[in-house]
Amino acid sequence: MKTWIVLFAIGLAIFAAAAAPAAPATAPDDPPAPAALAPTYLSIGKELRLRLAMIRRTLDDLSLDPACRRQANQILDSASGELERLMRDVQAGRMPAAKTIVAIPQNLRDARDRLLTLIGPRQSELLEEKLRSLRGEARSQLGLLRQALAELNLPREVRRACDPIIREAESAVEKLPDMDVDGNRYAAARQTMNDLFVKAHDELAKVLTAAEQLQLGPHFSELAAKPPATQPSPGS
Repeated sequence: MKTWIVLFAIGLAIFAAAAAPAAPATAPDDPPAPAALAPTYLSIGKELRLRLAMIRRTLDDLSLDPACRRQANQILDSASGELERLMRDVQAGRMPAAKTIVAIPQNLRDARDRLLTLIGPRQSELLEEKLRSLRGEARSQLGLLRQALAELNLPREVRRACDPIIREAESAVEKLPDMDVDGNRYAAARQTMNDLFVKAHDELAKVLTAAEQLQLGPHFSELAAKPPATQPSPGS
Protein backbone atom coordinates (compact mmCIF):
# COMPACT_ATOMS: atom_id res chain seq x y z
CA MET A 1 0.00 0.00 0.00
CA LYS A 2 1.35 3.43 -0.86
CA THR A 3 3.01 5.39 1.97
CA TRP A 4 0.77 8.44 1.81
CA ILE A 5 -2.29 6.22 1.67
CA VAL A 6 -1.07 4.40 4.79
CA LEU A 7 -0.63 7.70 6.64
CA PHE A 8 -3.99 8.90 5.41
CA ALA A 9 -5.64 5.65 6.48
CA ILE A 10 -4.16 5.85 9.98
CA GLY A 11 -5.56 9.34 10.48
CA LEU A 12 -8.92 8.33 9.09
CA ALA A 13 -9.10 5.23 11.28
CA ILE A 14 -8.40 7.29 14.40
CA PHE A 15 -10.93 9.86 13.27
CA ALA A 16 -13.58 7.20 12.73
CA ALA A 17 -12.87 5.52 16.07
CA ALA A 18 -13.13 8.81 17.94
CA ALA A 19 -16.28 9.73 16.07
CA ALA A 20 -18.23 6.59 16.96
CA PRO A 21 -20.08 7.31 20.23
CA ALA A 22 -21.70 4.59 22.27
CA ALA A 23 -25.39 4.61 21.39
CA PRO A 24 -27.84 4.76 24.31
CA ALA A 25 -30.84 2.46 24.22
CA THR A 26 -33.20 5.26 23.20
CA ALA A 27 -30.86 7.43 21.09
CA PRO A 28 -32.37 9.81 18.52
CA ASP A 29 -31.88 8.99 14.87
CA ASP A 30 -29.26 11.72 14.35
CA PRO A 31 -27.63 12.65 17.70
CA PRO A 32 -24.84 15.23 17.84
CA ALA A 33 -21.29 14.04 18.33
CA PRO A 34 -20.14 14.22 21.98
CA ALA A 35 -18.73 17.64 22.81
CA ALA A 36 -16.08 16.05 25.03
CA LEU A 37 -14.38 14.73 21.90
CA ALA A 38 -14.14 18.16 20.24
CA PRO A 39 -10.37 18.55 20.96
CA THR A 40 -9.72 15.12 19.44
CA TYR A 41 -11.75 15.92 16.32
CA LEU A 42 -9.92 19.24 15.89
CA SER A 43 -6.47 17.71 16.40
CA ILE A 44 -7.08 14.97 13.84
CA GLY A 45 -8.79 17.44 11.51
CA LYS A 46 -5.72 19.66 11.51
CA GLU A 47 -3.50 16.71 10.59
CA LEU A 48 -5.81 15.72 7.74
CA ARG A 49 -6.03 19.33 6.56
CA LEU A 50 -2.26 19.59 6.41
CA ARG A 51 -2.06 16.26 4.59
CA LEU A 52 -4.50 17.52 1.98
CA ALA A 53 -2.42 20.68 1.62
CA MET A 54 0.74 18.63 1.09
CA ILE A 55 -0.99 16.52 -1.57
CA ARG A 56 -2.16 19.67 -3.35
CA ARG A 57 1.32 21.17 -3.23
CA THR A 58 2.90 17.99 -4.54
CA LEU A 59 0.38 17.83 -7.38
CA ASP A 60 1.89 21.12 -8.57
CA ASP A 61 5.15 19.23 -9.15
CA LEU A 62 3.51 16.75 -11.50
CA SER A 63 3.15 17.13 -15.26
CA LEU A 64 -0.63 17.25 -15.62
CA ASP A 65 -2.55 18.76 -18.50
CA PRO A 66 -4.60 21.85 -17.55
CA ALA A 67 -7.96 20.06 -17.62
CA CYS A 68 -6.69 17.23 -15.41
CA ARG A 69 -5.04 19.66 -12.98
CA ARG A 70 -8.25 21.68 -12.75
CA GLN A 71 -10.30 18.57 -11.96
CA ALA A 72 -7.71 17.39 -9.42
CA ASN A 73 -7.84 20.73 -7.64
CA GLN A 74 -11.63 20.59 -7.63
CA ILE A 75 -11.53 17.20 -5.91
CA LEU A 76 -9.16 18.56 -3.26
CA ASP A 77 -11.17 21.78 -2.91
CA SER A 78 -14.31 19.78 -2.19
CA ALA A 79 -12.58 17.51 0.36
CA SER A 80 -10.84 20.45 2.05
CA GLY A 81 -14.03 22.50 2.13
CA GLU A 82 -16.00 19.73 3.80
CA LEU A 83 -13.29 19.25 6.41
CA GLU A 84 -13.00 23.00 7.06
CA ARG A 85 -16.77 23.38 7.53
CA LEU A 86 -16.79 20.52 9.99
CA MET A 87 -13.88 21.99 11.97
CA ARG A 88 -15.47 25.45 12.07
CA ASP A 89 -18.66 23.98 13.50
CA VAL A 90 -16.75 22.03 16.14
CA GLN A 91 -14.67 25.09 17.08
CA ALA A 92 -17.86 27.15 17.45
CA GLY A 93 -19.41 24.53 19.72
CA ARG A 94 -21.95 23.46 17.12
CA MET A 95 -21.30 19.74 17.30
CA PRO A 96 -22.32 18.09 14.00
CA ALA A 97 -24.37 14.96 13.91
CA ALA A 98 -22.33 11.91 14.87
CA LYS A 99 -23.05 10.24 11.55
CA THR A 100 -21.73 13.34 9.73
CA ILE A 101 -18.37 12.97 11.47
CA VAL A 102 -18.32 9.21 10.96
CA ALA A 103 -18.83 9.80 7.22
CA ILE A 104 -15.71 11.98 6.90
CA PRO A 105 -13.19 9.10 6.60
CA GLN A 106 -15.13 7.44 3.80
CA ASN A 107 -15.63 10.77 2.04
CA LEU A 108 -11.88 11.41 2.11
CA ARG A 109 -11.13 7.89 0.91
CA ASP A 110 -13.55 8.44 -1.97
CA ALA A 111 -11.82 11.72 -2.82
CA ARG A 112 -8.43 9.98 -2.75
CA ASP A 113 -9.68 7.25 -5.08
CA ARG A 114 -11.17 9.77 -7.51
CA LEU A 115 -7.91 11.71 -7.55
CA LEU A 116 -5.75 8.65 -8.26
CA THR A 117 -8.12 7.46 -10.98
CA LEU A 118 -8.08 10.89 -12.56
CA ILE A 119 -4.30 11.31 -12.74
CA GLY A 120 -3.64 7.68 -13.71
CA PRO A 121 -1.20 5.00 -12.48
CA ARG A 122 2.06 6.64 -13.59
CA GLN A 123 1.31 10.03 -12.07
CA SER A 124 -0.06 8.32 -8.95
CA GLU A 125 3.28 6.53 -8.52
CA LEU A 126 5.15 9.81 -8.95
CA LEU A 127 2.86 11.50 -6.43
CA GLU A 128 3.56 8.76 -3.90
CA GLU A 129 7.31 8.93 -4.51
CA LYS A 130 7.40 12.69 -4.09
CA LEU A 131 5.28 12.59 -0.93
CA ARG A 132 7.55 9.99 0.73
CA SER A 133 10.76 11.73 -0.39
CA LEU A 134 13.02 13.75 1.87
CA ARG A 135 11.57 16.92 0.35
CA GLY A 136 8.05 15.68 1.08
CA GLU A 137 8.97 14.81 4.67
CA ALA A 138 10.61 18.19 5.23
CA ARG A 139 7.67 20.08 3.71
CA SER A 140 5.31 18.29 6.09
CA GLN A 141 7.52 19.00 9.10
CA LEU A 142 7.67 22.71 8.31
CA GLY A 143 3.94 22.74 7.62
CA LEU A 144 3.30 21.34 11.10
CA LEU A 145 5.61 23.95 12.58
CA ARG A 146 3.88 26.80 10.73
CA GLN A 147 0.52 25.51 11.94
CA ALA A 148 1.74 25.29 15.53
CA LEU A 149 3.22 28.80 15.39
CA ALA A 150 -0.04 30.21 14.04
CA GLU A 151 -1.95 28.68 16.95
CA LEU A 152 0.27 30.44 19.49
CA ASN A 153 -1.20 33.87 18.58
CA LEU A 154 2.24 35.42 18.93
CA PRO A 155 2.69 39.20 19.09
CA ARG A 156 3.08 40.76 15.66
CA GLU A 157 6.75 41.62 16.15
CA VAL A 158 7.53 38.02 17.12
CA ARG A 159 5.63 36.68 14.10
CA ARG A 160 7.58 39.05 11.87
CA ALA A 161 10.83 37.72 13.32
CA CYS A 162 9.78 34.07 12.87
CA ASP A 163 8.49 34.35 9.30
CA PRO A 164 11.85 34.86 7.53
CA ILE A 165 13.34 31.96 9.49
CA ILE A 166 10.59 29.63 8.30
CA ARG A 167 10.70 31.00 4.74
CA GLU A 168 14.45 30.43 4.54
CA ALA A 169 14.00 26.84 5.72
CA GLU A 170 11.17 26.28 3.23
CA SER A 171 13.34 27.59 0.42
CA ALA A 172 16.21 25.30 1.42
CA VAL A 173 13.84 22.31 1.59
CA GLU A 174 13.00 22.71 -2.09
CA LYS A 175 16.58 21.73 -2.92
CA LEU A 176 16.21 18.31 -1.27
CA PRO A 177 15.56 15.24 -3.45
CA ASP A 178 11.93 14.67 -4.36
CA MET A 179 12.55 11.12 -5.51
CA ASP A 180 13.83 7.85 -4.07
CA VAL A 181 17.58 7.96 -3.45
CA ASP A 182 19.91 5.42 -1.90
CA GLY A 183 23.29 4.95 -0.32
CA ASN A 184 25.55 7.97 0.06
CA ARG A 185 23.13 10.29 -1.74
CA TYR A 186 20.43 9.54 0.79
CA ALA A 187 22.78 9.97 3.76
CA ALA A 188 24.08 13.28 2.44
CA ALA A 189 20.61 14.62 1.68
CA ARG A 190 19.26 13.60 5.09
CA GLN A 191 22.20 15.30 6.78
CA THR A 192 21.46 18.45 4.79
CA MET A 193 17.83 18.29 5.93
CA ASN A 194 18.81 17.74 9.55
CA ASP A 195 21.25 20.65 9.40
CA LEU A 196 18.67 23.08 8.05
CA PHE A 197 16.17 21.97 10.72
CA VAL A 198 18.74 22.51 13.47
CA LYS A 199 19.52 25.95 12.03
CA ALA A 200 15.82 26.90 12.01
CA HIS A 201 15.41 25.54 15.56
CA ASP A 202 18.36 27.52 16.90
CA GLU A 203 17.26 30.75 15.21
CA LEU A 204 13.68 30.40 16.44
CA ALA A 205 14.98 29.70 19.95
CA LYS A 206 16.51 33.19 19.94
CA VAL A 207 13.11 34.73 19.17
CA LEU A 208 10.64 32.63 21.17
CA THR A 209 10.40 32.54 24.93
CA ALA A 210 10.95 29.28 26.80
CA ALA A 211 7.19 29.10 27.45
CA GLU A 212 6.41 29.57 23.75
CA GLN A 213 8.92 26.90 22.78
CA LEU A 214 7.31 24.53 25.27
CA GLN A 215 3.86 25.26 23.83
CA LEU A 216 5.09 24.31 20.36
CA GLY A 217 5.92 20.88 21.70
CA PRO A 218 7.53 18.26 19.45
CA HIS A 219 6.91 20.30 16.29
CA PHE A 220 9.67 22.57 17.60
CA SER A 221 11.84 20.36 19.81
CA GLU A 222 12.15 17.59 17.24
CA LEU A 223 13.65 19.99 14.70
CA ALA A 224 16.92 19.57 16.57
CA ALA A 225 16.70 15.78 16.83
CA LYS A 226 14.05 14.35 14.53
CA PRO A 227 13.99 10.59 13.92
CA PRO A 228 13.82 9.72 10.20
CA ALA A 229 10.38 9.29 8.70
CA THR A 230 11.82 8.16 5.37
CA GLN A 231 14.31 5.47 4.38
CA PRO A 232 16.77 4.92 1.54
CA SER A 233 15.27 3.43 -1.56
CA PRO A 234 15.14 -0.41 -1.61
CA GLY A 235 18.10 -0.54 -3.96
CA SER A 236 20.52 0.76 -1.35
